[in-house]
Amino acid sequence: MLIQFNNLILSFFMAMNTATANPPVVIETLDNIKELSCLSQAIHGEASNQGLDGKLAVAHVIVNRSKSPKFPSDICSVVRQKYQFKFMTKQKWINVDKPGVNRQMTEAVMAANMVLNEGVKDNTRGALYFINPKTYTDRSWLQHRKLTIRIQDHAFYS
Repeated sequence: MLIQFNNLILSFFMAMNTATANPPVVIETLDNIKELSCLSQAIHGEASNQGLDGKLAVAHVIVNRSKSPKFPSDICSVVRQKYQFKFMTKQKWINVDKPGVNRQMTEAVMAANMVLNEGVKDNTRGALYFINPKTYTDRSWLQHRKLTIRIQDHAFYS
């Protein structure tokens, strides 16, 4: 899956640089590619069925965590932190031949880029956590958290 996302990220930026009249997008460091890849995978894993606002919100939670002293300081470490994101426990292979998957992957990369490189405003109001209230059963840890906003299928907490 990582190779697929890295290839998709490179294709995405190459297409953006050739298809627009804007100044070219420059990936400044290998760390930026790594962060884009980790964030894109998390967005796809947690919000592939959500619209752009939902994808951006998941991305912002991860970025907010990387800036919080309560969590690891880099995006990939936040994404890989044990028991934090459901998609990491599934280790499910993405079937790129399934209709709609390439579009979902592209949307995940676009959302990651918008948050990391384009400075899109945080639509979660600083949230560090999110759940899908329809599927999440253990809410005991939420009693000391403040609901910041609901976006599509997810509820976000600080």
